[in-house]
Amino acid sequence: MSDKKQYTRIFIGSPSDVDAEREITYRVIAEVEEILKSFKDFRADLSILPLRAIGWEQAPPGVGLPNDIILDRFPIEDSDIFIFGSTTVKRGQFAHC
Repeated sequence: MSDKKQYTRIFIGSPSDVDAEREITYRVIAEVEEILKSFKDFRADLSILPLRAIGWEQAPPGVGLPNDIILDRFPIEDSDIFIFGSTTVKRGQFAHC
């Protein structure tokens, strides 16, 4: 298996009561990816990794605390960018990253 990175992973964690904001986030990520792809038309030598947005809702159901289940499925070290809603994590919880 290659150590070469295949994509830029963006983890989106937010409370379930912000569905509209989550949809906007996914749309913005898709638009940014289209813009990045268009750079290739001008500079074919650019190495631009595709973006992959992953949301907490993609974690399989499990037994335990929701944040633990999500972090077991999507470890912090596997993501490049994190987008969190205001009530998802406590202040400083990811200070060790």
